[in-house]
Amino acid sequence: MSPHCLHLIHCAQSIARQLGFEVNYAATRGISDANYASGLGLLPTLDGLGPIGDLDHSPDEYIELDGIAPRTALLTGLIAAVGTQNF
Repeated sequence: MSPHCLHLIHCAQSIARQLGFEVNYAATRGISDANYASGLGLLPTLDGLGPIGDLDHSPDEYIELDGIAPRTALLTGLIAAVGTQNF
């Protein structure tokens, strides 16, 4: 993992703490559009920043409504941080 990705992870964790919750880093095996960006090896990439939920891609898939605002605030904070820092 690149130092830039680690910096982005730490930035996300710091913003989440300021918002009153925790986010954890986990390397997982899966597929998403983030794989294309991170596969280039030049772009710091985070995935899994969307709403909290479960049972992905099934008829019973759901999101937790109470998690939408905090996750949106986290994403907003990350966009602002990336806009002011060199990655």
